[in-house]
Amino acid sequence: MEKINMQKKTLIFNVLHFLGHEIGASDLTEEKKESIEVAIQCLETAYEITSEDRQNLHKVDLLNQIRVLAQGITEEQQTAAEHHKNLGNNAMKNGEYEEAVREYTKAIESNPKNAVYFCNRAAAYSRLDNNEEAIKDCKQAIVLDPTYGKAYGRLGIAYSNLNNWAEAVKAYEKSLKYDPQNSGYQANLRLAREKLIDSMESAAPPQHRPIDITQFINNESFLHMAREMMANPDFQNIMSGIMAMSQSGDTNFEALFQAGQNLATQMQNQDPRFVENLRRQFDPQNPNNPSPRRDDGSCSDS
Repeated sequence: MEKINMQKKTLIFNVLHFLGHEIGASDLTEEKKESIEVAIQCLETAYEITSEDRQNLHKVDLLNQIRVLAQGITEEQQTAAEHHKNLGNNAMKNGEYEEAVREYTKAIESNPKNAVYFCNRAAAYSRLDNNEEAIKDCKQAIVLDPTYGKAYGRLGIAYSNLNNWAEAVKAYEKSLKYDPQNSGYQANLRLAREKLIDSMESAAPPQHRPIDITQFINNESFLHMAREMMANPDFQNIMSGIMAMSQSGDTNFEALFQAGQNLATQMQNQDPRFVENLRRQFDPQNPNNPSPRRDDGSCSDS
């Protein structure tokens, strides 16, 4: 009788572990999370799960066990796969990454339906700077388990190592969808977004790159034209119309577009070479222009 009770406690303990993970790692609404917390308290009380039980009971990955049963993997195959996975984990801890790849590969051969083995091998491949293989393994892990946050996170790392920042951002965003509290993924996502913006700016043609507004402020030609435009009655009428539309909330985009065209025409008429000269002056590739300063004082990339 006591053995049956312990079996029940072990089952309930693992159900509680699963529910606790759901609260912290899923994208459930606050209302649903509160319902799960109530369920946890009720199960703990009904089955008398104590703090001592939590320390002594055997923890099992219930979802993985269900997958194994559904996949038709024998107990012997599962045992062999877990054995090689553990050997691979030890090799990773010791920095023996090639050995880790071999052990994870044996685990996959014993049970090719377990996403964890592919994700672990991806980590080993990344350590060996074999990011293409890491990407393949991460994608296979995601095929097996589309909600596997760690697989998306390691996919982001592999893409980052290849400077593929657009795909890295997508992967990290996915990882945080399924593991929103992971501070490592949050930091990696911020960095990937910064790198993506930098790469887009450096790849853009000079005329489309952002211009430091202080360059306009310090440009006497621009300031002279700005003063003349501000004193121009036609320009004042244009700006008054825009302000009136903004205050009324009735934004007429066609009128705004027309106002912009009128303004551009006036600038061009006043100095036909102004726009081209301005563009040439602020072109970072122009050898006559100084290199942009960075706020942190570091040197520009060579």
